[in-house]
Amino acid sequence: MVNRQWFVGIFFLLMGGIFSSCSTGDLVLSGGDLQLTLGSNGQITNLVDSKKHTDYFPEGESASLMSIRVNSEFERPSSLVFNHESNEITLYYKNNDVQAVVNVEEKDSHLVLELISIFPQEKVELVLWGPYPTTINQTVGETVGVVRNEDFAVGIQALNIKTLGGYPSSEDDVDPAYDIFATSSLQDISDSLNVLYRGQTANLPTSGA
Repeated sequence: MVNRQWFVGIFFLLMGGIFSSCSTGDLVLSGGDLQLTLGSNGQITNLVDSKKHTDYFPEGESASLMSIRVNSEFERPSSLVFNHESNEITLYYKNNDVQAVVNVEEKDSHLVLELISIFPQEKVELVLWGPYPTTINQTVGETVGVVRNEDFAVGIQALNIKTLGGYPSSEDDVDPAYDIFATSSLQDISDSLNVLYRGQTANLPTSGA
């Protein structure tokens, strides 16, 4: 997520850099053993272990590559266009007439996604990467943002301090917490430092996905 006037990026672990378009118009990003498919509406349709031909995207779920928040309400993209020459994804948000450009960079072990522009910038309160549901639920790394089972692991990591982990739960996108190690008593935290903290980059929803 990001506050107004902050550009952000994330990278997908275990993803790498081959870009192609399916005959259906979907965008396929693949590298290593992971294949991610995005529909022409900017929604994720598949999250596949290409080595074992296993799709870890839950049936019946929906997930946007990136949503925006305007006037305290989130909007998903209505369309996606990929420029093969510049390796840039353009997302369009019809309701609020917003356009966002995401740069895609291939690496040997992962895929980098970076928001490089959004217009009109002053209208957007923040942007939200994901959340990205998977059927993997054996091990959930709440802080590091990685889920894994015996065969496969997938995760996301923020690229800089402008990108905060976890789903926004307040208008300021941060939650108050306390540094218990800064107090003189482990039983009374009244004199501990009040800090702002976001956790649960990955979590286990009640649906089990």
